[in-house]
Amino acid sequence: MRNLLIIIFVLLSFPTGLFSQQLNLVLEPGIGSYGMKDLKELNKMNLSSLPFDAKATSNFPAYWYNKLSLEYSLKKLLTIGLTFSYQSTGSRISRVDYSGEYSFDNRIMALSPGLRAEIYFRLCAFMVSIRNEAGIEFTKLRLNEYIRINTESKNVKYSFKSQNWYYEPTLKVSYPVSFFRLGLVAGWLFDLKKEILTDSDSNTMNKNIILSSGNPATANWSGMRLGISLSVNLSQIFKSSSHKIKQDPDI
Repeated sequence: MRNLLIIIFVLLSFPTGLFSQQLNLVLEPGIGSYGMKDLKELNKMNLSSLPFDAKATSNFPAYWYNKLSLEYSLKKLLTIGLTFSYQSTGSRISRVDYSGEYSFDNRIMALSPGLRAEIYFRLCAFMVSIRNEAGIEFTKLRLNEYIRINTESKNVKYSFKSQNWYYEPTLKVSYPVSFFRLGLVAGWLFDLKKEILTDSDSNTMNKNIILSSGNPATANWSGMRLGISLSVNLSQIFKSSSHKIKQDPDI
């Protein structure tokens, strides 16, 4: 939460003098695929250790992400900016029958502040752009294991966290509509440096998830990203509002 507040503060406190230039607010919802090789291995280990049959009903599928960015044009065809994204996925192992119930939920999310630079090329009324983005992923993983046999039940929860560095090149095609710009985005996110998932609830030494190989588990957000973008030209809105105020003698 503290990191989220810092990013929001930076976005909102961007110098107001930039309104005299080109300043855009960009919303980008989309869907991403996520590697999560280590956590899929954890599910295999869990399934093989159970004294009964169970199934993985979900195993870190592609899921929605959301991104908010503030971009500033240095030149006509070059922008730089700040960005902040949220992404999540998860898995479930379960079995239910007349004698009891078992479930193992694995939910993971990441908040990711970053920096981006984008180069544009005009193609008739369309704009084609190549974007490079890099930043930090603040990951939180929650494990929840529940078992019930007849009337007896037990629920165990664990929480882990890590920080990864990422790089994401993307290609975007956009089209202007008034002071908006609508676009389609396709790219691939690479986790360049993956830190070990450590127990965020431990008050003493850090605890890790140890895999069958003997290595500690990491989160891996690498994968495809497909989205749509809505870019709002704040500079144009600001100039239009200022011009209207000057023309109104009652203001």
